[in-house]
This record gives sequence, C-alpha cells and structure tokens, in this order.
Amino acid sequence: MKKIFSLLIILTLSIGMKLNSEKSFVNLIGMKMIKIDRGNFVMGDLSGKGQFDEYPTRNVKISNDFYISETEVTVEQYRQFKKEYKGFESYSPYATGVTWYDTEEFCKWLSAKEGKPYRLPTEAEWEYVCRAGTNSDFSSGDKRPDHETPNQFGIKNMHTGPLEWCFDWYGDYPFVDQTNPIGLSWGFSKVVRGGLPDNKLKVYDYPNEYYSRSSNRSSMAPSFNSFINNENNKNRERTIEGYDQFMPGLVGIIFDDKEMQKPVAISRLNELNSDRVNWQNLDDFTAMWTGQIASPFTGDVTISVEVDAGVRLRIDGKTIIDGFELQSDKSGEFFFQAGKRYQIEVDYIKLKGRQSFMRFYWSVDGKPKELIPADALTCTTNNNIEIESRFSSMLIARLNSASIGFRVVQAPIPESKPIQVEPPFNMQGVKQNFDKSNFKKINKPYFRKRFLLPIPPENVDKDVRNAAGIDPYFSRHNHDPGMMALPNGDLLYIFYTSTYEDEPEVALAATRLRFGADEWDWPTRFLDFADVNDVAPLCWNDNGNLWLFFGDIHLDGRYPFQWINSTDNGASWSGVNYPEILNEFGPHTPQPVNSAFRDENNTIYFGMDGLGPSSLLVASTDNGKTWFDTGGRTGGRHTTFIQLKSGEIIGYGGKQSDINGYMPISFSYDKGKTWELSPSKFPTLGTNQRPTIMRLSSGKLFFSSDFQRSDGFQPPDIKERGAFVALSDDEGKSWHIKKIPGAQEHESETRRKEMKGETLGYSVAAQTPDGMIHLMASMTHPCLHFEFNEEWILDLSDTILAEIDMMKSKTKNIDDVKHYKEFYKNGKLKIEYSGGFGNDGRFLLHDKETWYYMNGSKQYEVNYNMGRKIGIESYWNMSGLKLWEWNHQENGFSKWTQWWPNGVKRSESKWKNLRCEGKARVWDSKGKLISDSVFANGELTK
Repeated sequence: MKKIFSLLIILTLSIGMKLNSEKSFVNLIGMKMIKIDRGNFVMGDLSGKGQFDEYPTRNVKISNDFYISETEVTVEQYRQFKKEYKGFESYSPYATGVTWYDTEEFCKWLSAKEGKPYRLPTEAEWEYVCRAGTNSDFSSGDKRPDHETPNQFGIKNMHTGPLEWCFDWYGDYPFVDQTNPIGLSWGFSKVVRGGLPDNKLKVYDYPNEYYSRSSNRSSMAPSFNSFINNENNKNRERTIEGYDQFMPGLVGIIFDDKEMQKPVAISRLNELNSDRVNWQNLDDFTAMWTGQIASPFTGDVTISVEVDAGVRLRIDGKTIIDGFELQSDKSGEFFFQAGKRYQIEVDYIKLKGRQSFMRFYWSVDGKPKELIPADALTCTTNNNIEIESRFSSMLIARLNSASIGFRVVQAPIPESKPIQVEPPFNMQGVKQNFDKSNFKKINKPYFRKRFLLPIPPENVDKDVRNAAGIDPYFSRHNHDPGMMALPNGDLLYIFYTSTYEDEPEVALAATRLRFGADEWDWPTRFLDFADVNDVAPLCWNDNGNLWLFFGDIHLDGRYPFQWINSTDNGASWSGVNYPEILNEFGPHTPQPVNSAFRDENNTIYFGMDGLGPSSLLVASTDNGKTWFDTGGRTGGRHTTFIQLKSGEIIGYGGKQSDINGYMPISFSYDKGKTWELSPSKFPTLGTNQRPTIMRLSSGKLFFSSDFQRSDGFQPPDIKERGAFVALSDDEGKSWHIKKIPGAQEHESETRRKEMKGETLGYSVAAQTPDGMIHLMASMTHPCLHFEFNEEWILDLSDTILAEIDMMKSKTKNIDDVKHYKEFYKNGKLKIEYSGGFGNDGRFLLHDKETWYYMNGSKQYEVNYNMGRKIGIESYWNMSGLKLWEWNHQENGFSKWTQWWPNGVKRSESKWKNLRCEGKARVWDSKGKLISDSVFANGELTK
C-alpha cells in the first residue's frame, strides 16, 4: 500500500513538472497561460520622453519563470467566479469594472479550484512581458500594435484594450537595481498599466497612445470599480421656486468636436458681442447656446455677424444664418414683433490658432446696424433643465463605462520585501498631545498677510520649475483649494496642481501651517491617481474626524465623489472610499465645493457642483455608509452653504448666475429637496471666483467674496472694488462688510485688465481653536493667506498698514516658554519642541524642535525664534540619509539644498519671501550639472 501511495506522489509530481515545463497550457476555466522565461531588463522609460514617475530607469531581474494569461480575464471566465457579473459592452469580451480586491478574491478562488497559486502580475513582471525583449515605446516599435496582436512573447493587448491592475502599490521608483520587486509597503493607489484611465477629449501635452507605452504608469484606488447609474440620463424632476422664469443670457454646451457629440461643459453666453469667446484652455471647440431673443422693433430685421470662424443662427426654428463654414453667408432676416420673445439657437465653432470673436448686429428700415444688446437675450429655467439633461445624457454615455480589467499570473508571489513608504512632509511630525491652554484668544484687532505658496512653482513654466529644483509632481497652476483647522491648532491646506486644469496629470498637493509657526511648510505631495484628473478637494473637520472629499472629473466610470478620513490631525489617512448611492444621482459635476456640516439630526451634508449655474447638497444619515442626492439644485455654480439656527439651509452664489447683478441666495426649508431664490446684497461672481461662508465659534456668520465679477461688472450701487469679508450676528439678515487690505489682482494679465480690482479667486476659510480666522486666496501671484480676528473685522479705524508691515510678525519678545515631548506607543521619543507666548498674545514655537524615527534616529530638526525658522533646518530619511536642508539667514535669505535618494546632491538655490532669488544649480542623480541659472523675484533671468 505504501508503494502504491509513493508511486501516486511521484506520478503527480512528474505531471506537475511536465506541466510547468510546457510553453503554454489551458487551465480549468479556459484561460490560455503562456510561459515566460526568467530574465533581465531595464525598467522605466528609455526614450527620454517619459513622465517623472517612469524614472529612474534601473536594471530589474526576474529570477523565476512564470505563466501569464494570454489575454485579460474574459467576462465568461469571471462569471464562473461571480455569476451575477454582467460586464461592459465597450470592453467585451473582457471583464472590467472590478476592484483590485475583487481580482484578489478571483485569484484566491482560482488557486483553490486548481491547486496552483494564481495572482496579479507585479508591475515589474507586467512591464517585462509587455516589452517582450524590446526597448522601444511599444513592443511593436514606435507605433502601438493593432488590438489582439500578440507580442514577441505571445501575449496580447498590453498596449490596447482594457487597462490592467497590477499587484503593487503605486509610488516612486528606487535608485537601486532590483530583483523581483513588489513595489511599496502602502499607498493610496495600486498600479494600473496599459492605457489612460481618464476619458480624455482634449489632447494636451500627450496623445492618448502615449499612455499605452510599455513604461507608462497609471494608478487607481484599489476599491474603485465603476459607478453605474443608468437612471442618471433621465430628466430629473427639479423645483426652483421664488424666481422669475426668465434669466439673462443664453445657456448651452461646449463640445470638443465639430459634430457636437463630445460635451465638455455647460456654458452661459451673456451677450452676442464678444472679442474673446473662449473656454478655458481649449484652442478649438464648438458650442451651442439656446434661449430667447426679443427685439424693440416690429418688422423685418436684418441680422448680421462678424465671426472669426463659423456660426449658425436659428430663430423660432428658422435658419437665419448658416455660416458654419468659413466662406459662408453671415447675414439674414427675421420678422419680429416688438417685445415678443422668440426661441433662439446659436452654434459656434472656434478654430485652432485663431483669435476668437463673435459680434451680432441688427438693423431695420435701412438704418445703420447696431450691436444686439445683452438685455435682448434671456433663458428660462426649463432651458437650463433641458441643457443639463442633454449634457448629462451625453456625458454619461461617454463616461458610464469601466476601463480597468486584469490578467493573471500562475506562480508564487516573489519573496522580496516591499519598499517602506515615507509619508510626505505634510503628514510628518504632526503633534497629537497638544496643550489646549495654548489656544488663547486675542481680544484686540489682529491682521496678518502671508504668501502661501512659493514661486516657483506658482505660475511659472516647467523649465523654470526644473531650474529651481522643484519636485516634478508640481505644475504652474495651483488652485481650487480646500482647508481645515485641525484639533491640534494646525491648518491643513490641500489644492490641486496642474497646467491646464483638465489634463490627466492633475494631482493633489498640500501644505501645513503648524500651530505656533510663523510660516507655512514647503508644499509637498498629497494624493494622486496617476494619469487621472484629481480635482476639487473639500476639507472638513468633523469634530476631530477629518474628511477630504474630491472628484475625478474625466475618469471612465467615475463616481460623483470619493473621500478619505483621518482621526490623528492628518498624520495618517484611510484608504479611498467610494459612496454607496441610495437614489438616482441627478445632474452633477464631480466637484465638491467648500462647505460641509451636520444638521440637528446628525445628518452629514456637503456641497458639490451641479451642471451649469447650479449646485447641490449630498447627504448621509449613517456617517458615510450610504449617501443620497437631496434632489434640488441651487441658483449658482460653486454655491457655499450653511445651516441657519432656525433649521433652513442657505447657499450663497456661487458664480455664473445673478439676479439683477447680485449673487443669488438659495433657501431650502426641506433639507435641499427644493430651493427658493432671492438676490443677496453681494455682487455676482464669474470665472475664477468662489465665495465662502462659515459659522464662527462666536455663533456669527462669516462671509468672503469679491466686490466685482471677473469681467469687471458690478451692480450700480456697489462702488468699492477688490475683495471683502463680512460678519453677521442676525443669521445673514444684515452684514458688517470690510474691504481686505493687501489683496492682490488676478495672476492673469488679461483677467486683471477686465476685472479692475483685487480678488480672492476660489476662496476658502477656517477658524482655528485660538479664534483666528484664516482666509485663503487663489488665482493671485502667489496664493495668499490672511489671518485676522472678529475684532479686526469690526474695527472702524481707518488705519491701513503698508504691505511690508502687514506681512511681518509684530512679536518683539516671548515669555512662559515650555518644553514638550511626544512618544511612540512603545515609549520611544517621537517629537520634542518648545513654545511660549509672544507679546502680541500668540503661542509661538521657540528654540529647537526635533523629530525621531521609531528606531531612534533623527528625522527632522529646526530652530525657531518666536515662530520664525532660523539657522539650519534638516530632514533625513529612515536610512539616515539627509534629503534636504535649509539655511535660514539673518538677512532674510534662505539657502535650500536637496539630495537624491542615492546621496548625490540634487539642487542648490536661494530664496527670499518664498521667491527664488539668485543662483540656482541642479544636478542629475549621477552628479552631472544639468542647470546653472539665476533667478530674480521667482523669475528665471539667466
């Protein structure tokens, strides 16, 4: 009997060995598995045209043979694991719309079914197979192969078809050669390979196939699948009450194609006379607008147009001008009855490289032609709803898909250890055991202005950023911020960094103003889904539970929003959560705004954009387990919300709408289901503007905005220009308004000329435990931070400080300095620092502050003098290698030195007032000098 059993074991092993020596086999669920021989390759971009996360290139050894599926897992194969799975027609026959965790469960199921280890490929294995022995952009050379074409290893669709999950957490490559790498120890996202997650309509820096190169890296939260809600394309029943049926201007849609099938955004056209018909950074686009037109004349009216490219005009269903082609007729006639409104439709095409303009004229009885005035145009609530419905239906048809699938490897997971992750600086050294007695309120007027972000990267091009040694994660346009005051007294400011706003490279970054410090930390990385447009951070301190909501506006299968949480002042964060939506989620843009709160029933509400000039409230009654669209839509985009003490919810603005030139107030008495509109006393807002409202610890309401719209318009009785703050002690019935000194004009020269006043841009505000109000301004050069108290707002004195005085600390001396320590759970020292109270009443850090790693090695060290950093400031990694150093000098200059992770000096530069000043040098990771430049006031001069 023992001999028979031994023989069976030998036969089984020999069969397994024979199977494992085969070039391919078909497994029990019909997958063709192809053997990949062990080998070596250079991982990363080899052309010099890759993105920063494809470097450094390094030698990678795959030391074991493995099998990989010839194609992605199919719908039929996945249904054997999950019968209810339906799949997506756009990627048929392959399974997509599954989370990374789903793929893990599938592999466990398949491993148990066959008695062999199945798993996802590591990122290194994936690129090794994709390259198939080549060093070119694609396994087929310089051009992407046709779909279903096998590469040199016999594997299909690694450059085409669905994107594919990999095993690894996404993050930077190391500066050493590796054997069987398995990525990082943790991250916000898992590696995705094989294409672009965003459904990108516009080509910015790179064409779509660029993202399918062998070395290109994308990533996505492992909990992401696809938000499927086909009910969204139905007309949503909406109610907006208490508002005239007619609104000024026309409403329409911007498209990224001549056939008007690829919608980009909802747009308002305020007049038929414009020398700049633009949409953000699109150099060529089409648009259609609809509404009503009324004439003061009765009779045949001749309408003509001057336009840079093409235009089509229809009135009451009749084509008056059919000028969509360049050499076509640009005039026609229509019979008007004076004062009667007629339906109007305007189609426009802007061609690349042309200066856009569109001017409509009318004339009657042979009289000289006149520009059609703005007050001739109106649109109705129904026009807006119809446009929103059309836009939503078209957008969902494009985005309501799922692009991420997977293929499997049959082999044990490599025994390599993951690379330990060091969180970004904004998550390091965060104090937890704070002394609440340090949160003393100052009872006399206090005002302070600070620069918030450095130049560069603010508003400068890539070559300038590179010359100053700026992290390539950062781009020129740093915008759309969220901010919260934390329980420990810190401020956390999160924003997106971008070039064009809509490109896939947009990422979230952050900076922290530590309680007692006089200046903001250098901005560092925060969260990025690689090759996904991550936007619109909304920050909320929910009684110590921090929420960060944000959106992915162009992602295939995107959700309306997602979020992460922190319960330790932002030192660590949860994984990314996607909402379970209970009801039909109506027309929306996945952009949270700047308001979140709980009502008397503990229901969570936060604001996000609707379509066009509207916003909505999203709610949860179970602390975020489930969410629902409250149903109604406000009267403006970027509406900022607050609940009144009486229970109703109000929303101000935000932009792209007005009532007689004033910002609308939206009132809801049924928790956001319906809204009533009335004019506020504040001016309407436009492009690059967003108001802020919040309730202060005193119970008063705080509001901030601009005195003028972005195009310079303001109601006749508004005489002031610039930006303002306001306080109300009667729930918004009346306001004490004060102009903000030190506010700056728009960063764009064109916008500055139009606006004719200072701006807050996309404002956001928070109040720290010491009672200080913190207001941030974006769209200025650079972004700004204003710190003040209620006493300053209410102060009626006419004292106006000079810029230099409002920028510097007034502290002359410090008393009652105490030493503080914090420890790890194992009892080892984590942080030690000191602080006391300045003569102006503020708690300020003073003397040495040091952070330690858990192993006892030094992580960070700096010296403070009454809140200001002085002398040497240094940061070391876990291996003891110094990564950067600042030398803060008495003359106000600071020298910044950085080192590569391999110990080679990376850059040297000098800075003053957050602007690069003087000589700056940059070296590559091998020590070669690649840039020797001179800066003045943040600008590259040599």
